[in-house]
Amino acid sequence: MDVNSHKLPHALVERVVRGPRARKRGSWHLRADCDCFGAPLETELAQFMDFAEMEATTRDLLSNFPPGPNEFAVGPSAIPDPKGFAEIVAFAISGDGAYFCLDYRASAEPSVIWWDDTHWKRVAPSFQDFLGLFDLQMD
Repeated sequence: MDVNSHKLPHALVERVVRGPRARKRGSWHLRADCDCFGAPLETELAQFMDFAEMEATTRDLLSNFPPGPNEFAVGPSAIPDPKGFAEIVAFAISGDGAYFCLDYRASAEPSVIWWDDTHWKRVAPSFQDFLGLFDLQMD
């Protein structure tokens, strides 16, 4: 499966096809209060998008987040300017409605970025590492 000619990680395709894409009640919580790089992280994972939602949301990213420098993007995992979204695919929504996206700009094995209220932030070097951030077993 691909969205905009990007091969989606197998574990993501399995999650969308077999589920669950969302908890029965509430969101999935972080296992720790930091991302994969040790930087503070405060979020929850509300749901994974289905393939149609991924395509529509990814298509709308550029209009929702115009390219350009971002003065709020500070810190080692902050992304000052994604320079367009041709290599980025939205795949999930956080508890506050912000997007989690696969970032294919550096590699065919995408890292995961997240909109942290004022700027994009890299939270995991891979989708598999991203899954490890959350307690996906709780119900």
